[in-house]
Amino acid sequence: MLVVVKTSIYLDKELWEKFKAYALKNGVEVTKMLEEVIREEMAEDLIGQALIESGSLEACEIESSPLSLKGSCKQAD
Repeated sequence: MLVVVKTSIYLDKELWEKFKAYALKNGVEVTKMLEEVIREEMAEDLIGQALIESGSLEACEIESSPLSLKGSCKQAD
């Protein structure tokens, strides 16, 4: 049986409104989407720590930047 807990958090109002709209647009309950975000964040950290501890990966930071498109983009038929 799944046990749930009701909690209160303080968030930037604009961010929260955008998050709720995003969930609605994607047809996902806000609670379910928030749970998934939390799980993903925790999983990334746990996987990274496991790789570091196993010696398969050294701790490192990866930087990235958005790609810029050159030329024009055409919609596929």
